[in-house]
Amino acid sequence: MSTKLYTAALALILTAMPVSGQQLELKAGMNLSTLSGDAVVGATREMGMNFGLGIGIPIVPGFGLTIGTNFSKKGVEQTAGGVTSVMDLSYIEIPVLFRVGLLSAGTTSLDVVLGPNLGISTGCDLTTDALGTPTTTDCGTDLKKTDIGGVVGLGISFAVGNSVSLGLDTTYNMGLTSLSNGAGPSAFDGLKNSTLTMQSRVSFSIF
Repeated sequence: MSTKLYTAALALILTAMPVSGQQLELKAGMNLSTLSGDAVVGATREMGMNFGLGIGIPIVPGFGLTIGTNFSKKGVEQTAGGVTSVMDLSYIEIPVLFRVGLLSAGTTSLDVVLGPNLGISTGCDLTTDALGTPTTTDCGTDLKKTDIGGVVGLGISFAVGNSVSLGLDTTYNMGLTSLSNGAGPSAFDGLKNSTLTMQSRVSFSIF
């Protein structure tokens, strides 16, 4: 899915979404991320924060949509040949996530969460430690400014009264596009984001 197609689909969803039953979501959590690709050797997952806002849109009972925006820190730590390097990536992300009800008991519900995610790069730093003296540099212009991913996971929600609910989502965001901008050979060729996310949320009815 290209960035232009993603933007067009998001605009169509926004114009067609119902106005009743919507909820404002405040979200915060943690990423455990790495990179996939043949060049990734000796890698461990890097921990990073995420937080943001969303709008929950019920469509029919047991099926809804969440559209939001997050600030998300990603990256990877890699050790090869005695040299440790850490890549820190940051994104403004725009996920469009469908919620499909699995189980419901009283005020508690369990959902499947899935959908596409658009990331807009806000920075990338590479820190290398060869002899105990870390050196940090910018990743340069080879990094693509946007990143498309596919999200799948589970969410659990607890209603608190008539207008407030608490929830926790655990998702996996698989990068679908290379981090390289494709302008020429670069260290980002074939590399894709791979992120496990645990995110808590508080939702308030707004309509």
